[in-house]
Amino acid sequence: MLLSACLIVKNEELTLRRCLESLQGVVDEIVLVDTGSTDRTLDIAREYTSKIYHYDWDNHFAHARNESLKHAQGEFILVIDADEYLDDIKRHSLREQLTHIEADGFLVNILNYVGENGKIFSTRPVSVVRLFRNGYFYDGSVHEQIAEAIMKAGKQISKINLDIHHVGYLNEIFTYKNKSSRNILLLKEELEKDPQNLFHLSNLLAEYIRLSNFHQALKIVKKSLDIIRKKPPSSWDHITARIFVFHITTLVGLQKNIEAEEIASKYIMVYPELAEFRTRYGMILAENGKFKEAIEQFNFARKLGDPKEALFDLVQGMGSFLAALMLGRCWIALGDKDTALQYYFTSFLENPNQDILIFPLVYLLPYEKKFFEQEIEPRITDPVALASYCEAYFYKSPDDIYHLIQRIESKIAQATVLERVKLAVLYKQDPKKALEIINTGLQNPYLISLSILIKINNRCLQINDIPDFPDDRIQTLKNVLLCEYSSTPISPFLRDILLFNCHDLLSEWLPKAPDRYEAYLYLMHFPELPCDFNWSGETAWECEMLALRAFKNKNLDVADIWLAKAANHSLTITRLLLECDVALAKERTIFAQSCLQIGLKEFPESQLLKNVAIQLGISSTSQYDEKYQLECVSEMVEMRASDIYLKNSVHTMPFHMQLSALHERAANLVKYIYSCYKQEKILELRKAIEEIQNIITFIRGSLDLSLEASQAADKVYAFYYKMSVEWFIQPQNIEQNYEEMENFWRSWAETWKKV
Repeated sequence: MLLSACLIVKNEELTLRRCLESLQGVVDEIVLVDTGSTDRTLDIAREYTSKIYHYDWDNHFAHARNESLKHAQGEFILVIDADEYLDDIKRHSLREQLTHIEADGFLVNILNYVGENGKIFSTRPVSVVRLFRNGYFYDGSVHEQIAEAIMKAGKQISKINLDIHHVGYLNEIFTYKNKSSRNILLLKEELEKDPQNLFHLSNLLAEYIRLSNFHQALKIVKKSLDIIRKKPPSSWDHITARIFVFHITTLVGLQKNIEAEEIASKYIMVYPELAEFRTRYGMILAENGKFKEAIEQFNFARKLGDPKEALFDLVQGMGSFLAALMLGRCWIALGDKDTALQYYFTSFLENPNQDILIFPLVYLLPYEKKFFEQEIEPRITDPVALASYCEAYFYKSPDDIYHLIQRIESKIAQATVLERVKLAVLYKQDPKKALEIINTGLQNPYLISLSILIKINNRCLQINDIPDFPDDRIQTLKNVLLCEYSSTPISPFLRDILLFNCHDLLSEWLPKAPDRYEAYLYLMHFPELPCDFNWSGETAWECEMLALRAFKNKNLDVADIWLAKAANHSLTITRLLLECDVALAKERTIFAQSCLQIGLKEFPESQLLKNVAIQLGISSTSQYDEKYQLECVSEMVEMRASDIYLKNSVHTMPFHMQLSALHERAANLVKYIYSCYKQEKILELRKAIEEIQNIITFIRGSLDLSLEASQAADKVYAFYYKMSVEWFIQPQNIEQNYEEMENFWRSWAETWKKV
């Protein structure tokens, strides 16, 4: 007999059948040890094997696992759990591989899936010994190991081409089996025997994080770090890296984003080859509003790529499709849908079955039926992702949705995932009939919550009308009915609000919701916002939206006020283009062009800015040569007025005393601008900058550019004009070079007095 499969089970009815099916035709026998099942586990097992044994559970996995090994007859043993299954492709070559292999232990790839239905992610494959020659036994009460026994025997461990998929960490299964409570108890017992064991500490950390018990996780992190610091960095291994990842996750879970950013910035230097740390660092930077820096990290992660193999549970796609997805989100946050779409589509090509990607991708893609049917739809195979595709497609082309639903239903067995979008289609066609179906779902929590949502929007529901149903969504909607918007997140309801046209509720709820920025970014993928919002102007992006509204209403003064309020924050493409629009409306073309040139320098990858530059007749490569500008500045500062006079350029600068006064006025304005900056009087600051720009424009207009010296002078004034534009849109830059600017104007005021 070549190969035995050994399992230990307890209440595995949710997953056991899939596991045993994957073993058919691969193993010669299935040995199953049950430790006390009370569900249908044994009934399912009897359909596949007669070698079923009972073992009284003694809180020790290795003991139970070894009991199964005692009954195995095969030359080789494959150890697999009930919540795992063999890869459908690679399993067929396993027997052939075993016939000509010499090692005693074999590393296989374990692909862990995490999340919940609709949002499932796989980690990078973790290499562990699950296949070995008969005769070895396990050690360890939890997360038991066998590799050490093989190495102690002086035998070889090699790699074999086999993938095992593990779904036991999915929320539904994990919660159903209450695994964390059991594992925590066993891990604590192990740590009492060996308190310095980082392997057990990392596993204990994983359990607390799965339970979202981040306060307890932080205690374990601190204990682990104390142990790690006593070891030389050269000895830090994959377990150390795993603890560092959990450290970042714990801080983010505790919403300590500033500390998480600081810690992550250190860990990327410890493990520079792992894209996981780069992408996690980028995610924190993005959460902290540092999108430009985040983009740099995500691009770096993509250059590193995903590791081919991993010794701990890295999230799959951190060096590929997930990094591309996050790049798309960053560009959306900055206000560039064109570049965002490029990254979303790249992410889609690398992994089409990302439910969280489908919506933004479909919303941003220009609608072309043939392209969607040939390039998008055939690539998606996951049922939940297909359902999301239907829902997103409904916004693009409601008339074609029936044919799409029919095609999707023919592809998937779980047609229930399409019920929501089918209900939304019916609601659009026949609201009365759809509401009858919704209102009859008395035992369906989703339908009850949907009914409440629609009634709140239509203002036909009282608080006493909400049923006392044990469901989080329903209880949350009670707060909405009481207008307690500021304490009630809107994101969990946003898709239903949009699908069923609850726009009145959306306009009231979103501006006050605690997660309004997250919801706003989701809405930014639409061609237009579905309704108007009364933003408070508390954040930079709200100021930008209010400035946009004022600009559309041709109220440029109000637009200026809101742009001034947004200017103290990081520059975005949305604000930069609004500055250009307002400048063009005021016929300040040079300022608008300078804004755009600064934008191209700040965001050289922005496809939107490149497109706008073409429209304004500006090449993205035609920016002033800064090195040449600085040389001209240096030359002009050192040049005396008499030198200019000798070059005959003074005749191109009339009204010498007026020029001196203008330079003196500009110097005083710079001093005033710095004072405004310190006092955060941004609107007054911007008005003073505009006056300096008018002075520069006047002086440049008086130059005779046929003369070489005048051309050099023009370059200098252009340099300071550009600097003033940078101050206008990024006031934080004033601190860096206001002295240089003031000295330039002051020195030339004195120079012109002497001419």
